[in-house]
Amino acid sequence: MDSWLSLRRSLSFGRVAWKPGRRTLALGCMLIALLVTCELAGRAFGLHTPVLYETTAYGYRVRPNQDILRFGNRYFSNEFGMRSESITRLPSPGVLRVLILGDSITNGGAITDQMDTYPQYLQRQLLSGERKAEVLNASAPGWAIANEAGWLRTNGTFGAQVVLLTIGTSDLFQDVAEAEIVDRHPSFPSQAPVLALEELWQRYVMPRLLRKSFADPGAGEMVGSPSMPGKAVAQVLSITELVRGNGAVPVVLYVERPGQLKRSDREAAEAMSLLFVALQQHRISYRSTREVVEQAGGASLFRDGLHPNAVGNRLVAQAALELLASANAAIPPAVE
Repeated sequence: MDSWLSLRRSLSFGRVAWKPGRRTLALGCMLIALLVTCELAGRAFGLHTPVLYETTAYGYRVRPNQDILRFGNRYFSNEFGMRSESITRLPSPGVLRVLILGDSITNGGAITDQMDTYPQYLQRQLLSGERKAEVLNASAPGWAIANEAGWLRTNGTFGAQVVLLTIGTSDLFQDVAEAEIVDRHPSFPSQAPVLALEELWQRYVMPRLLRKSFADPGAGEMVGSPSMPGKAVAQVLSITELVRGNGAVPVVLYVERPGQLKRSDREAAEAMSLLFVALQQHRISYRSTREVVEQAGGASLFRDGLHPNAVGNRLVAQAALELLASANAAIPPAVE
């Protein structure tokens, strides 16, 4: 009998250990441990260190002096907000300086490592020759041609002998990206979040739950007004005039979307033709990436149908190198 009572007391004690209050405490501790683990994992991927932006008179720009490791990729912005290493205001004697203007295709974003952007590939290709050269990457995701024109008017050419304007198909249908996008769009924060989980929720989870598209302004469907291509071409010509006024040579690299376009082929072809005719009339060297891209793999060279992957960026850089070679006679020599 005594043994039976002792056994019942032991069982009763075991049940007390798992009363509802203690179960709640145990589950709470497990949840906290899970959240801490997820937070640490998110930080390991760089979720708490997004690329930051700031508003400007011409819209916005990448905030200067950032050095970020995110998704295994390095993202560096110099003292002028360019995705380039630190530079001097003017090139060193004997150095060919190429200034590239563009949007997310040129910038690459945090999903592209610094060394895998097409301006970096172009710089390495130029340096493999006998000429000293440096390539400046003045770009930001979502920029329209009007934003790039504003950047150039504000900052100048930095003594570049060549200014290469990168234009994608959608740029011809895009209006200016306004400053209001900063802190209103989850991909354009001005301050880093406190927690990695905070960014995960706000930037990636919530938009999908709400079924909202948060693509940058230049990556959506080409739905501009019928007059938009004409305005875009006018902005291109204003850039080339400003470049020439600074004693540099303007050139245009046209990065065409592979495969089927969101907008009808006719509208895209008309806009492209309008651009090319204007460039020819003003004697501006240009090149399209379409031929080299289609020969090398087409859509497989783009990670989302718009932005080239690392292999695609190498080919874009090759097209840019050929464009510079075609304009070589007009490029002023580097000052010794």
